[in-house]
Amino acid sequence: MTQTAPVSIHADRAAGTLGIVWDDGHETTYDTTTLRWLKIVFWVNTCITAVATLYFGWHYVADDIAGVAIALFSFYVGGWASGQSFTRYRAVERQLEEVTTV
Repeated sequence: MTQTAPVSIHADRAAGTLGIVWDDGHETTYDTTTLRWLKIVFWVNTCITAVATLYFGWHYVADDIAGVAIALFSFYVGGWASGQSFTRYRAVERQLEEVTTV
């Protein structure tokens, strides 16, 4: 059985879709408004895990705080290294530059 990998992933926030083109040629499109429940599920899971690590004595409160700080720092560095912007203004400005230069 051969596995396929995504060739192109396109998120269109205005249309609320996430499109994936696979290397075998087929396309998959997801409606992001119906996938919002996943965000809630993952946040609930994260919070339960953090509380459980404290309750069962696996970590101290400082460990959870440091973990959040490391995650935010890593998110910022990863975005900076890949050229992503963290403000809507910069993202819109970059898109306008791409449109006007084409």
